[in-house]
Amino acid sequence: MLVLPPAGVRAADQDFGTWQWVSLEMYHHDKFTATLFNETRWRDNSTDFSLELVGPLFRYQAWSHTSFALGAYYLHVPRGFNLDDTNQAWLDVEMLNTWKPAEGYAFSVRTMFENRWLEDPHGMRQVSRHRFGLAYTCKDFGPLAKIYANDEVFLDWDSGEIRENRAIPLAVTLKVRDNINVDIFPMIRSTKGRDEWTNEYILGTHLVWKM
Repeated sequence: MLVLPPAGVRAADQDFGTWQWVSLEMYHHDKFTATLFNETRWRDNSTDFSLELVGPLFRYQAWSHTSFALGAYYLHVPRGFNLDDTNQAWLDVEMLNTWKPAEGYAFSVRTMFENRWLEDPHGMRQVSRHRFGLAYTCKDFGPLAKIYANDEVFLDWDSGEIRENRAIPLAVTLKVRDNINVDIFPMIRSTKGRDEWTNEYILGTHLVWKM
């Protein structure tokens, strides 16, 4: 579900950015995994540093089709315009459901609740995220391991409004080694300000290393 700006409200100037994600799976035993996640964002045609996020993610595979996760992250956010940089802390609780209707195909629904503690302005925000995805696992395609697409909606509990949407229309997973994959994805990120939507076009990469 792609959330578009309401009728009569124009979209603000569009921007291009790049995001780099790194997931280091540090521990895996039976149904438990522990991963260190890092995210770096660039904006203004990928010339200006936008955000740095780092923290651990713990996942429990309760059933073959359902897992639960807990993540805790520290964020550093530069603000510019003679304003001091600010920091945030996030705590995420997640449920991921995956169904496989046919060989090679998967449909997933991820529901996440985020509690965000803000340094300046001081306060707290609650956001729920709802992502729907489709994926196809490739066989005998060389380094091409998977093709997927997804869309994620962000609901701000304070305002009761949808404030953000992230659409990935088509992405690929490349197998570098048996324990290393790289995702390459384009993203359309739409965020709502006071009275208009801003669109950002992002080229992202995600390195997943099972150590």
